[in-house]
Amino acid sequence: MERKEYIDAVCVGEPFDKPNYDADSDTWNLHFEESDNDHHPYFNEPQLLCVSFDTQEQAQEAYNYYSQPTKGQS
Repeated sequence: MERKEYIDAVCVGEPFDKPNYDADSDTWNLHFEESDNDHHPYFNEPQLLCVSFDTQEQAQEAYNYYSQPTKGQS
């Protein structure tokens, strides 16, 4: 699955919403909470991260995968 390694490395939990289309960038996006990781640039609270996909199918596949109760958990 495209972007799985990135999502597993820097995101935690389920996507906040279903894939949405961004006409300005011509991408399909999912939003996740940022995990506490070595690349976490903020010292206060985790941020909302946008993960972009080229197609709706790729975004939907990632949404379905990470919306399962046992996926996307640290």
